[in-house]
Amino acid sequence: MLFNPGSPTDKRREPRYSFGILKLGETVEAEHHYYESKEP
Repeated sequence: MLFNPGSPTDKRREPRYSFGILKLGETVEAEHHYYESKEP
């Protein structure tokens, strides 16, 4: 599995900031979360 959720501090060309949570156990789960910036 390749999982690159982006950056929570540098969105580059993406419209929103994002981060990911990877859960490892008997199974592998990946969650991709987006949030809006507070830029003016």
